[in-house]
Amino acid sequence: SIEVYGLDRPELAKLRNDRLVDLQGLMERIRIAIKLKDGAGGADATRLFDLEVEALKYKLGPGQTYLEMARQVVKGFLKSIAH
Repeated sequence: SIEVYGLDRPELAKLRNDRLVDLQGLMERIRIAIKLKDGAGGADATRLFDLEVEALKYKLGPGQTYLEMARQVVKGFLKSIAH
């Protein structure tokens, strides 16, 4: 549908890529927070995890750009950390 609707313009592709990179960074910070929580990270690790999860929820909320792409990426991420 990206080609059909003319969404493959360079400026839109860059915006999508920027959004993806932002999400990937956030998801990596969540992975790190999980490892810290599972180790001896204590309250700071739990707080970091909670903050990053709240940020992720916000980025999946109404009005966010490229929301369906973001939801698809995060869905894969959640499956990867579930086991």
